[in-house]
Amino acid sequence: MHAWRKALENGGLKLNVAKTEYVACNSTDLTSLRIGDDTIERTDNFRYLGSVLDASGDIDLDIKARISAA
Repeated sequence: MHAWRKALENGGLKLNVAKTEYVACNSTDLTSLRIGDDTIERTDNFRYLGSVLDASGDIDLDIKARISAA
């Protein structure tokens, strides 16, 4: 995570830790990540380019979201 953050900053981008979350597929070990003094929370699903991605790999949430959007 430190290398990723440093690469972003070298490219002129800034990581907004308050808005950053991560998904870990098929893992129950970690609940949050730390970058320096900042904590990045774990989530089970998130929306990306109109699709809902789920940590379990299921597409049920994506189908429900697309149906309700229509």
